[in-house]
Amino acid sequence: LPGTAEAKNQFGLWNSQNFYANVPRDTSLLLTGHKITGTSYYSSHNGICNPNWRVSYLYVVRYHIFLAATVGAHAIGLMGAFHDVPGCRCFQRYQCLIAPNPGLLDMMSNCTFEAIHQWLHMWDPCLSSLNIAYNNFPYVARWCGDKIIDNFEECDCGTLKDYSGPPPDTKLRIRALELQTVNLIVVLLLLRMFLFYFLLTAVIGVLYYVKDILKGETEE
Repeated sequence: LPGTAEAKNQFGLWNSQNFYANVPRDTSLLLTGHKITGTSYYSSHNGICNPNWRVSYLYVVRYHIFLAATVGAHAIGLMGAFHDVPGCRCFQRYQCLIAPNPGLLDMMSNCTFEAIHQWLHMWDPCLSSLNIAYNNFPYVARWCGDKIIDNFEECDCGTLKDYSGPPPDTKLRIRALELQTVNLIVVLLLLRMFLFYFLLTAVIGVLYYVKDILKGETEE
């Protein structure tokens, strides 16, 4: 596929000469809205640290987002691993991420793990260097269950395994609601007693008034 390889290498070379100095990285994934020479993806084996080979190409227009993600991972994986062969297995899957025919696959095989292990334990000009800390985005994404009260959260108990009852803040809120409920009940009871006393007084007054009227008529 000379057309695809040439386009990918040209982009990788331009990327290294014009953009790498601002954001150093080990590899890049080129997402396109049209196919290059009729191919859906392409990458160069062992091209992670090569200036113009550390780019993978992926056509994503008609792909579902999860399928595009898995095929993209497949393309990036081919930079350091080979396609799975008979004997490569992954947990409870018929095919693995680096299978010859990519698809909606989410598990790496033992062969891929071995290739990654070899890459991590050998020296190369990019993966062996220290990571550069970027200040323009956080490394940790906020999520519910991290025991940190973020925006739009009143409390965060942790994961389901960590949760064994209401946390202190929630207990205080529950206690406050209970006190408010008790106060409301007391106010309603006092109001009911006041109304009962008012009605009873009114009835007694009416009875005395009627009694006085009847007494006056009897004397006449």
